[in-house]
Amino acid sequence: MRIFKYIPYCQDIFKKGRNANYINELKKALKEEFKEFKKTNKKQLQGIIPYLRVSKDYHQDKLEDTLTGIDDLIKVLSLFSTDENIVIAEYIDGEDNAFKALINSIKKARKSIRTTRFSPNAVVDRQKEFFQTIKEVMDSKKEVKSFSRIIAVNHEKKYEEIDKLILNNLGHNFTIYLSRNAYNFEIVIIDEEIVFIHFKESDAKNAKQEQEAEIISATLKFKSCRVADEFIKIFDSMKADNIIRVVHCAKLNRKTYNKEMNVIKRIFNKELNQKVMS
Repeated sequence: MRIFKYIPYCQDIFKKGRNANYINELKKALKEEFKEFKKTNKKQLQGIIPYLRVSKDYHQDKLEDTLTGIDDLIKVLSLFSTDENIVIAEYIDGEDNAFKALINSIKKARKSIRTTRFSPNAVVDRQKEFFQTIKEVMDSKKEVKSFSRIIAVNHEKKYEEIDKLILNNLGHNFTIYLSRNAYNFEIVIIDEEIVFIHFKESDAKNAKQEQEAEIISATLKFKSCRVADEFIKIFDSMKADNIIRVVHCAKLNRKTYNKEMNVIKRIFNKELNQKVMS
């Protein structure tokens, strides 16, 4: 049986002007609580996850103060990170904050990046910095050894996204897997140790509302090779399930690019027409 210890704490503790003694007391209490938990669940301990839900109506300056507070508490809890069973995770609220954290991690990537893309909403026009970051990482002298992206063929705007990805990564070790399957979460694994799990939540009643909805409503960010290993297995199973086509950008150039995009266009037309008919 796996046991995860969640320690919630109020976002108000990080507001400016809060008594420093209060925060120090909280840190002390967290340490004591974890020590006691570890003592009583020694054989079953699997992880500890501190989290804080950030209100969407917070102003940006308060939001940054809050995130700094999260990092501060995670540093305190990481005193115990010599235990291989401990997992430290961060809760990230909202699409903009999720992409901001993701972009920062991608910029630091050294070895590999694995991503999934299942939401039907278009990312190309909404998160240009994300695509620019990918391009910079792949064009740099310290290019990551491999970049894999699973993309569900479930919206015509995805074709534009794929077109841009391929064009930006001609000759690079960037692989795109076109899939018939879509899931209600998306994952990103960086350097086989940092994992982002994105969740989408929408009560859209029509196509327009769906298009305007957030791609990511909440994200969990883990830093643990042990957790990453499990999600690499999940990623590989997705990569092997219902894949329609694999695009190896390393094998493409300007001459073969148009031919590949024509094939992908036919795939999109066929899959989307079948969805309409069904």
